[in-house]
Amino acid sequence: MQSEQAREAKRLLEYVAATFPDSPAAVEAKRYLLRFKSGEDTGSKTEPGNVSRTAT
Repeated sequence: MQSEQAREAKRLLEYVAATFPDSPAAVEAKRYLLRFKSGEDTGSKTEPGNVSRTAT
C-alpha cells in the first residue's frame, strides 16, 4: 500500500501533467508517473521519489 506522501506526490504529478501538458515540467511529471506505474505493477517496495536521473 502506498504511503500518504507517495499518494500526494502522484496526485501532484498527475495535476502538473494535465494542467501544463506541453511544458518541460509535464514531461518530467509523466516520467515519474511511469515509474510509479511500473513500481505498482511489479510490487516494488522502493519509493518512487528515489530515482536516478541521466543527462539528456
